[in-house]
Amino acid sequence: MNIKKSFLTTLTMMWALMMMVSISSCRVNNDFPVDPTPDPSQLSDYTIIYYGHGGGNLDAGLYYNLRQFYQGKVESYEHVSIVSQYKFSTAENLVKTKFFTEEYWDYHFGSRTVRMIIDPTKTVGEQLFNDDNFYGDDNANVACPDSLTNFINWAAKVCPAKNYILILSDHGSGYTPDYDLPEQKQTRGIMFDDAHDGVHFSVSSLHRALANANVHLQTIYLDACMMNTIEYQFELKDLADYYILSTFYVPGYGGRYDILVDELGEHPNDIETALSDFSRETTNFWDDNTHKFDYHDMSVIRTSELDAFGRKFRTFTDKLVSAYQSGDEELKQKIDACTASAFRIQNSSPSYDIVDYYTRIYLFAPGVIDKPFFNELEDAFNRTVICKHTSKFLESNGYVVDCSIMLCNQGTYRRYDYEDDGNGGWKLNYFFIYEPDGKWGLYWYESKRLQDYGSWGGTLDSTYGQLAFDRATGWSRWLWLNEQEPNHIALADFYVDIPGELGKEQ
Repeated sequence: MNIKKSFLTTLTMMWALMMMVSISSCRVNNDFPVDPTPDPSQLSDYTIIYYGHGGGNLDAGLYYNLRQFYQGKVESYEHVSIVSQYKFSTAENLVKTKFFTEEYWDYHFGSRTVRMIIDPTKTVGEQLFNDDNFYGDDNANVACPDSLTNFINWAAKVCPAKNYILILSDHGSGYTPDYDLPEQKQTRGIMFDDAHDGVHFSVSSLHRALANANVHLQTIYLDACMMNTIEYQFELKDLADYYILSTFYVPGYGGRYDILVDELGEHPNDIETALSDFSRETTNFWDDNTHKFDYHDMSVIRTSELDAFGRKFRTFTDKLVSAYQSGDEELKQKIDACTASAFRIQNSSPSYDIVDYYTRIYLFAPGVIDKPFFNELEDAFNRTVICKHTSKFLESNGYVVDCSIMLCNQGTYRRYDYEDDGNGGWKLNYFFIYEPDGKWGLYWYESKRLQDYGSWGGTLDSTYGQLAFDRATGWSRWLWLNEQEPNHIALADFYVDIPGELGKEQ
């Protein structure tokens, strides 16, 4: 499972006095008669709807983010209302990560859900650690679609606004077919509930939760690792106007929510500028507070342009499939070489940078697409992107991270695991194999031994083949046809200096 990076440092448990300003459009009581047509003049410009989970080791980061909601400028709250619902990790994990000191155990926060309207006239402690804000049953499933739908609808009632921004904050793993199984398998990849054996949202269950909400979301912000996938983008594109997504890893302290509040307050009628500035400031903050060789990024996506990109990408898929089947063995070998060196996002996920891949095909397998079409494809993709910011490390090495797409060979994909070789490098330990017909197993690399695990519960056609992206582009035709195993090395997992020797930790 690919995860949002841990933020294990215990934060100082002090309550600071917040700005004295009220959120006039919000009603605090959960039970009240609702005017179905609120006066537009009384609406906030934005309501931020925050849905978070501690995820086993992110509770300190969750608390850090929630504090930021109180730290905006006084005038920002004239435009921005904030509603939050979050669930702490199990008591066992809270102890393990040393989030609470013993004096706080009387609060019994483990696996409890907290729902509230953020009121910046109060202190953080008055709201975040107040038993009165506990909501629902103990240990409710955070990944239940009905829970998220209910919260969005409640948020829109208590804090009606002109625009709604949904933030989902927890671990993320992007898209893989085995994380998109039928509901009865209880495998739903974002928001992994540590108290429910890692049950999580899949692209399908998340779509259902958002589609059933009573309001249209202007922005969906997935504050989690690896969620900038083309599969998620297409599946949710009719449910929001903008995305904020990361292709690589997200540090455990997540986005700078105080900056988000202030940018929305400063640009209430210019969402693209607000989100762009927020993205830039957040990635700059990450650069100042993370590993020297870090792989992080953030993009702001315009969903209205995705259909046009899908049409161009379908033509690219047609050309790629046709070239591979043409009988031109030399061209086929060149395509295989591009696949074998594709830029992998993470070892245990079959996701690769989409722009890097079709650019490699254009540059190193001439005959698949020509320059005019490549330019058209590039233009179509760039129109979907308002901005993208990456770590200074990636920029300095010439990597502009874009968005991920699934690659596999003849319908089979793999998750790889490496271990320290004892000499400062890494060696391949094992990999899981997921067959297109639903079979899966574990292959031990050194002993060449395959353990058969039976069925992973789905097939490539019943999962990937049902995606909006595949219906629009037919990409699964290439997943079935391609005979070359894609690159299984993801540099981000080794924290290596890209120009240096692969496998040497810096």
